Amino acid sequence: MTSETAPRRHPLIKVIRFLIPIIFIIASMAVANYLYATKPVARRGRPQIPLPLVETMRVSPDTHFVILSAMGTLIPSRTITLKSRVGGFVQETSRELIPGGFFKKGEVMLRLEQEDFLLNVERQKAVLARLKAGLRLEMGKQTVAREEVKILQNSSKKIISNSDLALREPQLAQIKADIAGAKTDLAKVNLDLGRTSIKAPFNCMVMAVNVEPGSQVSSQDTLASLSGTDDYWVKAALPTDQLKWVTFPLNSHDKGSKATITTRDGTSHPGQVIRLLGELGQETRLATLLISIKDPLSLQDKEATPMLLNSYVQIRIQGTQISHVIALPRKVVRDGDQVWCLYNDQLVIKPIEILWRNANQVFVSGGLDGKDEIIISDMASPVAGMALRTQKNTPEKIQAKTSPPLPGKNNGAKPVAPEKGVKSKGVKK
Repeated sequence: MTSETAPRRHPLIKVIRFLIPIIFIIASMAVANYLYATKPVARRGRPQIPLPLVETMRVSPDTHFVILSAMGTLIPSRTITLKSRVGGFVQETSRELIPGGFFKKGEVMLRLEQEDFLLNVERQKAVLARLKAGLRLEMGKQTVAREEVKILQNSSKKIISNSDLALREPQLAQIKADIAGAKTDLAKVNLDLGRTSIKAPFNCMVMAVNVEPGSQVSSQDTLASLSGTDDYWVKAALPTDQLKWVTFPLNSHDKGSKATITTRDGTSHPGQVIRLLGELGQETRLATLLISIKDPLSLQDKEATPMLLNSYVQIRIQGTQISHVIALPRKVVRDGDQVWCLYNDQLVIKPIEILWRNANQVFVSGGLDGKDEIIISDMASPVAGMALRTQKNTPEKIQAKTSPPLPGKNNGAKPVAPEKGVKSKGVKK
């Protein structure tokens, strides 16, 4: 039995199988050497810190009004307790004679019974008529007396002394005096008759009513409480050092400072300062001003919101006009009396002279001019002379200054590519 022999491999195949791994290793090393030689080189240098970005505003002197803020209470300018000048029974009352009702000056509010007063008028008319008849009789007696005196003097050839008695002049004077008194009494009863119709003394609103039809009233009884509607007053409290900015009228022809009164619901009404009270508040030690408000109940302007008495209101008084001052927002004033200015892209801290402050603004009278550029942004650590930038600056203008180059360092220079034929470090041959 013969056996087959296995075929022998060709020697070239063995060589190829041996060289393939070696070639693969060499190729990998070549690729790695190329990647290492062409890797990017980082620039070395001091990092640039961006300059603080700020917002600025331009200012210029101008003319402004000093605005004073205060709080106050709304009170009536006129208030009375209505009483009757005569007594009697209440016959009828007006439909508006209720709390909250309105009356114009001269409108009848209630009437009293008039029968007794009409009888008094007729009685006085009768008395006056009787006296006038007596006057006519006396005038006839005067004529007879003059004739008798004239005949007596002609017959006796003497001048009669006390001729006034003979001529009945005292009797005539007595009758004329009685007639004058009767006319006065008639006028008085007519006046009482007119007073039975009780009328509104001024434009008013009824605050309270104490009478009903059929009730008996006297001249001492209170019929109603009335409050004027033409204007209201506001009692405003103001510090004494602010009074110099307020204009007070010296007489009825002068006008005081204008004011705006705002209620809690945001409704505003125009007003005007009319008086300064002559004493300070007992508790607040503040000065008290009276401010007048016309048509507070909006009776003429039906679209406006009426104001209510005893309301707590906010007041803005337009004070004296000040010229050549610069108005700044309060937030730009630093440390009480300093501002930050921008000059040549650097911070400059300037002191200022403040003439007046209010809730939102500061009025500067010195330290600034129309060329100043005020910084309105906040900064954490401001230092005079520090570099700044704004939105309008160009990148070249806001470029930060770098420090001198460090010795032996690359300092941001571009890497130089190796020349051909020169071996790079780190590559094994």
